[in-house]
Amino acid sequence: MPDADEIAAETQQAWYTLGEGAEALGLSYRTLRRRVDAGAVSATKSLHDGREVLVIAGSELARFASAEGRTLRHVARHATARQDGAPTADTGAPSAEVAARLAALERENADLRQLTAWLQRHTDNLQANIDTLLHALPPAPTADSVSDRQAPTEVAEKVSEPTEPKRRPWWRLW
Repeated sequence: MPDADEIAAETQQAWYTLGEGAEALGLSYRTLRRRVDAGAVSATKSLHDGREVLVIAGSELARFASAEGRTLRHVARHATARQDGAPTADTGAPSAEVAARLAALERENADLRQLTAWLQRHTDNLQANIDTLLHALPPAPTADSVSDRQAPTEVAEKVSEPTEPKRRPWWRLW
């Protein structure tokens, strides 16, 4: 039987399904599921045996156990396959395919950072152009200059809409 330190070290690196996590915490599956739904425990969707399941990081289980005053128990478990390259319980290292995908994503991330920096410089340049153009405009009219000439509302009142001829009610046709 492993001691508490070995269990804690193994738990920090592993991913657990809800059933395995519930067993390690000494809770029922439904109780742990309710805690996940309530946001007390964070979980991630992952493929496991060809179907999507919720998995919990071992570090999250350890955090939740210490917050609840529980001790983690050793669980006989099977491998929880992760699609994002996180270490699994059995191998401890990502596969070559996952490592290649991770490298490609890191390159894409670097390219996106460069694009973001370029867009930020371009936005700053456009903002400087806007500021220059705004300073080149004549000053906005003040209240005193508006009173010297007719106010726009007075002009609008003088312009009338075309009116329809007055209509007589139907009973006064003659």
